[in-house]
Amino acid sequence: MADTGLQPLNIFLIVFPFILSFAVVLVRIWRRVAAHQFAIEDWLIVIAEVLLVALTACIWKIVLVSYSGYHASDIPKGAINVPEMLKWRFINNVMYNPILGLAKISFCTRVEHERVAPSPCRP
Repeated sequence: MADTGLQPLNIFLIVFPFILSFAVVLVRIWRRVAAHQFAIEDWLIVIAEVLLVALTACIWKIVLVSYSGYHASDIPKGAINVPEMLKWRFINNVMYNPILGLAKISFCTRVEHERVAPSPCRP
């Protein structure tokens, strides 16, 4: 019987950054709501985080169907369903770009707000 290889580590490396980002976004939203400063950039980050839930599940599925983390000799012949693996990789690529775009727009909106707003320290 083959050992589990590095697949548990792969799963950890998929789930841990998601949990970390979820915690950071949760704290950010909590602080912004408490300060009554919830703005469009916060909505964009929330939407991106919701999409990130689906992306994390998609990546997890890719790892499972592609036997990622196992040595090639430990994978039974014909066990990898290539069309299914390619389908999940395509879904991964399609979902990643909107998340990236939303995060960038949120950041640019925040920077623009900081740049345009007058600073109380300036004369």
